[in-house]
Amino acid sequence: MFSAREKLRKVMKLLARSEFSPKEKMYLNEQFVGRLATARDNAPHVTPVWYTLASGKIYVDIGRDSKKMKNISKNNRVAFVVDDYITRSGIRYARGLLIEGQAEIFESGKYYELGRSLIKERYRSVKGFQIIDRQNRVVVMIHPCKISSWGL
Repeated sequence: MFSAREKLRKVMKLLARSEFSPKEKMYLNEQFVGRLATARDNAPHVTPVWYTLASGKIYVDIGRDSKKMKNISKNNRVAFVVDDYITRSGIRYARGLLIEGQAEIFESGKYYELGRSLIKERYRSVKGFQIIDRQNRVVVMIHPCKISSWGL
């Protein structure tokens, strides 16, 4: 007999895939903040980041000297989460998306420029947003290997 937790894991495994559904794309485009998880020497590190979705990949602009950059340089396996809670008829519901994947770092070139311009365009209307000096920034492209979502 399987426990409730084991059943949930089996269902999540069956639902996991590497391409976004239309609902997941819409959700990612509606949200503003994601959390990027990296790890190095078995020590996890999670930080909020601004991001954009394009051609099935997540783009994140990070600091060249950041802990995220150092971790990805040593271990390119990452997780990325976007989630929130909504209220319908007085009941709170959780919804979100978990992406596990491989991160690729771009310090210049086509994907660097694409990532920076998409992020700048996406957040330009947010008060206080300002794209930081390009000399100290890199673009990380996350290639999804496993996507799981809930409540969408």
